Amino acid sequence: MASTSSDTVSPVTSINYRPAASCNSPQRVNLKTSLTHPINISWIVPEELIEGLSLDPLSGTIDLFDVYTSASLYQHYYENVRNTSQTLQRRSSRTYQRPTLIGNLALSSCPGKKVRLNGPVRGRATIDRDLDLDFQRLKSSDISMIICCLNDEELAFLGVPWPKYCELAQKHNLQIIRIPMVEGGCPDTLDQMDQVVMQMDRHIQSGQRVLAHCRGG
Repeated sequence: MASTSSDTVSPVTSINYRPAASCNSPQRVNLKTSLTHPINISWIVPEELIEGLSLDPLSGTIDLFDVYTSASLYQHYYENVRNTSQTLQRRSSRTYQRPTLIGNLALSSCPGKKVRLNGPVRGRATIDRDLDLDFQRLKSSDISMIICCLNDEELAFLGVPWPKYCELAQKHNLQIIRIPMVEGGCPDTLDQMDQVVMQMDRHIQSGQRVLAHCRGG
């Protein structure tokens, strides 16, 4: 009987291919300053809705979330109200008085923040902001009131001691309202929060712009 021999299978060598680095890959930023990365200002209400909301204020049963999530409401405030206003203005240009536009609310990180000054940590860049330049940028965006949610200890930790913060705010004619709270916390009382919200609302309704900030925005 002829003997049978099994086929010998050569082991497959595993080769790990390492993709070449893309020439277009952005380089990691190791330092962010007020010049390289101007402080980011995030507006709560899109600018294109300000005029419509000024001409036709929200009722008690509709809030901004409804406007953002309803195509018909967004269209109403973005286009229909403005078109009606422009038509009235053309028909009675001498007697028509355009209402005062409402202001807006914005959020940002802490102006002048300085963290990780000894170098990046776990891929997060050093941040070395300039408080004077950051306040200058806020002022150039017509912001006139700042709601500061940080206490003295955290401001100092971020390299923005309260005396310096207050001094430069006065230099740029920025009104400061403080409602200090610990990181991740909330105001001490609801009454304290109500007082701040009412001040913000009066400011915005009069056509002024307000910015609120904590540590990271």
